[in-house]
Amino acid sequence: RKNPSHHSPSSQEALSTGWLMRDDKVLASISSAESRRARRVGLRGIERINTPLFLQPCRWVHTFGMKAPLCVLYINNDGEVVKIQELKRNRLP
Repeated sequence: RKNPSHHSPSSQEALSTGWLMRDDKVLASISSAESRRARRVGLRGIERINTPLFLQPCRWVHTFGMKAPLCVLYINNDGEVVKIQELKRNRLP
C-alpha cells in the first residue's frame, strides 16, 4: 500500500509500506522511505507515530523538528539489530 495517511503530502509519494518479520512471523507494518527527500523529511512534524519508518541507506538520525522522541534500531546487512538508541526531541545522537 502506498501513501500512508500519517505522513505529510510532500513525502507521501516516496513512501511504501511493508512488513517487519522474524522467522516468517509478521511483527509490525512499516513504512519505507524510498527517495532521498523522503529520508530527509523522515517523521518530522508528525505528532503521533503509528508506523515505524525504515531508512536505507542511513548513517545517522537526528530529532530536530520532531514532536516526539524516537527509538532507533540500527540494523546490519544481515538484518540483525546491532544497537538500540532512544533519542530525545531536538537532539543529535
